[in-house]
Amino acid sequence: MDIYAANLSRSLIPPQYAAEFEQQLTDTSNLTLVFTTENRVVACGTISYSPREASAWLSFGLVHPAFQRQGIGSTMLLTRMSLLEPSAERPCTIYLSATRHSKGFFSKHGFGWRGTEGDRYGNEFETFYFPLTPTITQSIRQTLKRVGVPYDGTLKVPTKEKLLNEPANA
Repeated sequence: MDIYAANLSRSLIPPQYAAEFEQQLTDTSNLTLVFTTENRVVACGTISYSPREASAWLSFGLVHPAFQRQGIGSTMLLTRMSLLEPSAERPCTIYLSATRHSKGFFSKHGFGWRGTEGDRYGNEFETFYFPLTPTITQSIRQTLKRVGVPYDGTLKVPTKEKLLNEPANA
């Protein structure tokens, strides 16, 4: 929860999602990745996947403010994307909602902007999508390998029949 509190203290995320964040950390129907340094969690991010719908949701992609702008967020984003297995016939569309602070970050990584949506608390989130193909997945895996994050195929994202219509912020 330290990473959530650190982002909250800088007004980078809304306060109303703390319980949902904590719940996602233990929800085995999602996969949450963490990035640690010196035995300290400095970044995390969750992914949910429905092969049946050929879609995935990214949520709670957080980097501790002291470690932002060092490539950790990009590595975490690409790592989550690299775990998906889209087919050539049916690419996997990745969806996410993010605070306005993250709009440039996701645009830089090729995500298309879908618009701005409000939540039940009155917060506004930017919504994005990314059509992931096998070719792009392979390119991401090669990029990650070059920076020391190899993909060995052993880590799998749990699958769901249907994803929630409203994800938490990414």
